[in-house]
Amino acid sequence: YSEEEQNKPIETSSHKGQEFDYVISGSLLLYIGDICYELNEGDSAYFDSTIPHAHKNVGDTQAQFIALVLK
Repeated sequence: YSEEEQNKPIETSSHKGQEFDYVISGSLLLYIGDICYELNEGDSAYFDSTIPHAHKNVGDTQAQFIALVLK
């Protein structure tokens, strides 16, 4: 977590395959294309990773999550 990072524009990335994210602790915003989801502890997401996407921490504690990239 970095206060400085909270105010920066979101930079997305994309890659071949699919991605599965699972939030271990904290909260984060998951941007997929033009949609934004808030994921909290225990939440998960599975998506086509060719769509531009990004993650951003929510709140003042460091979110921890697992990202599995499937090609």
